[in-house]
Amino acid sequence: MGSCNNTDPVISNKTLCVGNYSVDNFDNFGIYVDTSEVPMVWTMADTNYDNIFNSMLTFYEIASTEAWPVRLWAAVDAVGYD
Repeated sequence: MGSCNNTDPVISNKTLCVGNYSVDNFDNFGIYVDTSEVPMVWTMADTNYDNIFNSMLTFYEIASTEAWPVRLWAAVDAVGYD
């Protein structure tokens, strides 16, 4: 249940999340300032099923209906290991 900081839909797994990508920077008034290169980083969600503790925490959040839609969409976006 990880994700890449680049939101391009082509990047669907960890092996594709390498290199840099361009980000447009805007000031506080929404005016374009410049474009910068940002490294792609694969991050894991706080709640996942990688170990027993994280699994129990995830099940508890789902059972208590606290923020379960976030967990739902993370599970829907999962396409396999990494």
